[in-house]
Amino acid sequence: VSQNIAIENSNGEFWAKMDDDDWYFPNYLKDMIIKLRLGDYDLVGKNSAFVYFDGANQTAIRNPGMMSVDNNNLRGATLVSKNKFSEHLTFGDLKTGEDSELLKKAKTHGLKIYASDPFNFMIYRSASTDQHTWKMEQKGLMATSLLLGSGQLFDICEF
Repeated sequence: VSQNIAIENSNGEFWAKMDDDDWYFPNYLKDMIIKLRLGDYDLVGKNSAFVYFDGANQTAIRNPGMMSVDNNNLRGATLVSKNKFSEHLTFGDLKTGEDSELLKKAKTHGLKIYASDPFNFMIYRSASTDQHTWKMEQKGLMATSLLLGSGQLFDICEF
């Protein structure tokens, strides 16, 4: 799996998994690393996240009550960890669900997991699910989301 090769060959203090179809704002990595250092966590990410639905031109927040908590459910596109845990944190050889597999391994090894606030990141959803590996439609995503309004609402995402 290419993610595992990238982690194995990284030589920095941290590694981050980012998806090419989501939006990361300028302070995203800095914010996540602060959580790792000051919170003494081993793996951080986001459960609560802003989402922009391109086809409907709407912004919502997914899982609004799941921010700034010890939480084992994180979005794969937001995983950030200390490199020293790379032997425990490996992605499964799967087309989908590889992030869930990594989180299971983190729990098994007793790593401290933290779900950060939703700021500095936005899930982008095209009008067509063909543009995404994760095929969930807007209706399904809205079941666990709170509609914030029309437009991209970038100013609420940056912190």
